[in-house]
Amino acid sequence: FEPETLTASLARPVRRVAGETPAPAHRGRVISFLGAKGGCGATTAAVNLGVALCAQSAGQERSVVVIDMDSPGGDLTAMLKLSPTYSLADIASNIHRLDMDLLNSMTVRHDSGLRCVAASVDDRQSGVVTPDQMAEIVGFLRDNHDEVILAGGGLGPVEMSAVNQAHLVHVVTTLGFLSLRKAQLMIGRLREFGVTGDALRVGVNHH
Repeated sequence: FEPETLTASLARPVRRVAGETPAPAHRGRVISFLGAKGGCGATTAAVNLGVALCAQSAGQERSVVVIDMDSPGGDLTAMLKLSPTYSLADIASNIHRLDMDLLNSMTVRHDSGLRCVAASVDDRQSGVVTPDQMAEIVGFLRDNHDEVILAGGGLGPVEMSAVNQAHLVHVVTTLGFLSLRKAQLMIGRLREFGVTGDALRVGVNHH
């Protein structure tokens, strides 16, 4: 995925769900990248977009944050050569006192300006985050950032509590038979969840 292609695609107008009430103007945009299966490049696409958006906003104080939804042990921070101390699970366990100071202390910042929420590192941690906590975290990020990017994940209750807040949902696939088949199934499930129209997009990774 070329960053220029992604950012150009995002400039297109979006219709999320028929009858949906528009979000308040001050709230940020949520963009999700879901892989049809492992290795399709959903996290790579999310990282490329995040870095590209930061580059576009140089000097404009545009805030971009990305959440690694592949718990446990996602690869987002490794791709950016970052060493996180805290994870999404730590933020969830402190949800009752979440503010920007706490968020900044529990996330890591890339040189591009992209702020990253690391995935939980093991199975015990990944079970800590509940759907309600995930929804609250994404809502808080929307209120305090211009762009919130969801990198990877599946269609389970926790992930969907975040994806349901997305303005754009990208299903990332390769041209392999199994990837295309799983992408088709995932698109069907997303439509059942109400992700329709221009909000649902398919990205094909040719690399």
